[in-house]
Amino acid sequence: MSRVLAVGLCCLIGFCSCSKVQRGKWNYKRGNYKKAVMLLELAARNDASNVKAATYLVLAQSGLKTDQAAEKIKTGDFESSLALLNDAINLDPKNQDAQVLFKEAVEKTAAAIENAYLPAGDWSRVLSLCDAAEANNADNAAILTARAKALLQLEKGVHTYKVVMALDKASKKAPDDPFVKEELARVRALSVPFEALFHKYQQALVTKNVAIWKSIIQPKYQTAAEAVVREFADMKYDAVRNLNEYFAELCNDLTKYGSPQGGELVCVEPLSETRGFVHFTYADLPKVIRMEIEPSGGVLKLYKEEDSPIVKP
Repeated sequence: MSRVLAVGLCCLIGFCSCSKVQRGKWNYKRGNYKKAVMLLELAARNDASNVKAATYLVLAQSGLKTDQAAEKIKTGDFESSLALLNDAINLDPKNQDAQVLFKEAVEKTAAAIENAYLPAGDWSRVLSLCDAAEANNADNAAILTARAKALLQLEKGVHTYKVVMALDKASKKAPDDPFVKEELARVRALSVPFEALFHKYQQALVTKNVAIWKSIIQPKYQTAAEAVVREFADMKYDAVRNLNEYFAELCNDLTKYGSPQGGELVCVEPLSETRGFVHFTYADLPKVIRMEIEPSGGVLKLYKEEDSPIVKP
């Protein structure tokens, strides 16, 4: 008797799940996404192996997020609408309504920035909207340009790596924009001595020329390197017993990380005419390094190396 009851109960659960799937599918087809999601979630919970329930649940969730995004656009909440639409498209790449609405949200975001927030000089709001658009794959020239403008203002006119990378990205979509062209030309002019020192540093490593290396490092860099050598000695690490062997370890990094011809320049960050950072990486190194450059005796020299805040893609 208990076996019959068990079988009957399984059949009942299966029937209920099937019924909910059919009703969920019916509501999905008619655009009743909220109701469809509720029914399909129940069906999937009752029977995790129900492929049809899982399939239509994803489609219904995509439709629901699209509807929610449309409401957010009406209220001017473009950041939320972009995020919802990006989710909707990720759930269902064939969701045409979401794709059309996403373009509308991007255009309205760009218009709000251009007509309201840029004239008002509300740079934090401009950046917030641009970041929301960029985070949700809105590859829009006006938004990328506005983001570069906002960052330059918020960084008080200093060409930090954030500004430089934003300008570079904007130039790919808006190469003829006057602001982008002017600021990139300024960055490139300021970057020349820092980039030259980077290439000289890489030349020293590639050719294993310790004399070149010593000629371009500051005394305080050498002092720091000598302190590292002493630490190695304390740890009984015999491979690095002096400054020349410390330099040899730097040279070995090129081979170790798959860049025997030298590092790859990621970004030059000219903070002023006399101080800047050069961000670079090696092919197999999972991070970006930055070298800080400052004057010493009237000449630009390498001050120190450390991990860069730039995340390697």
